[in-house]
Amino acid sequence: MKYIILSIMSILLTSCKNGYEKNIDIMSGKVKSYINDMAFKDNLKVEFHSFTPIGYDTIDENIIDKIKAAKYIETAESFLKKQKEQLSIIKKESQEATLYNNIGMKDLRDMSINNAQEANKKLQEYGDSLSYYTDMAKKLDTLIDNRKNPNTIFKFKVFLKTSFVKQNGENAFNILDTLYYVFDKDLNFIPKYFTE
Repeated sequence: MKYIILSIMSILLTSCKNGYEKNIDIMSGKVKSYINDMAFKDNLKVEFHSFTPIGYDTIDENIIDKIKAAKYIETAESFLKKQKEQLSIIKKESQEATLYNNIGMKDLRDMSINNAQEANKKLQEYGDSLSYYTDMAKKLDTLIDNRKNPNTIFKFKVFLKTSFVKQNGENAFNILDTLYYVFDKDLNFIPKYFTE
């Protein structure tokens, strides 16, 4: 009886381990295929010097959406900073245009007015981008708040040492990093990765 229980336990442990390893093999193959496809689109060849799967964690989709929302906010903040820079340029150019107008230098006045108008155009473009990324972050936050049963996803961790080579043999760029790739519950690859 004792041997039967031990045999059953060892079979269960072995099958669990094989399932985990099988998932890692599936994920590894899909990530390599994705990297090769992206390189092909850019007319590059991939040389994998090291592709070492580290493992994967089970998480829910809210975590990924929170990361996306944080990146949207970070991008929005960069556009806010650019807007502030454009406001400074508009103020400076407007003051210079007034000064040049007062001393009768019409050509310099017109140049300052043009510079202020260009800065104002950029200010509006940056404002549109700021609104877009802020709205995207708000939509994700709302989606997270309203989600009752978030889907299970897998965060696959791999060490990657790879060279991307142009068709003429010249090195285009290298990657030496630990990267995370995301898979849904059915091990379908979600083509976005993020690093920690």
